[in-house]
Amino acid sequence: STGEYVNGKTGHSEWNIYKYGLPCVTVLIGIYDRSTGNPVGGVVNQPFCYFDEESQKWHGKAYWGISYGGTNVHNVVINNDTQSAHPVIVISSSEDKKLQELLGKHFQLVHATGAGYKLLTVAVGYAVAYICSK
Repeated sequence: STGEYVNGKTGHSEWNIYKYGLPCVTVLIGIYDRSTGNPVGGVVNQPFCYFDEESQKWHGKAYWGISYGGTNVHNVVINNDTQSAHPVIVISSSEDKKLQELLGKHFQLVHATGAGYKLLTVAVGYAVAYICSK
């Protein structure tokens, strides 16, 4: 979502998922064990999570998780609110139109920018899946 950062627009959300704008900007940091190559942790920083109209400032949010030596901890609060009769899938607008038509029969499709942001929407429970067929 570098383009979203450069453009600096607030964006528009649908089903709690922003289609574009600063909330789609994420910074991803992965941590791995050098001796095994296995991932052990990660951080997703969303520096423009929401805009506070009263203070006229952006507020960020950071999500983290660690999985090491049998210990698995994270700070992700999963949203279990059901807002649609059909589960939400987040995709890019550039996905094949036939695929979108097929998925649209069973799922609510939301187009969003930024791969990291789309994965984050699944992690926090706003979407059940992120489809990337390319």
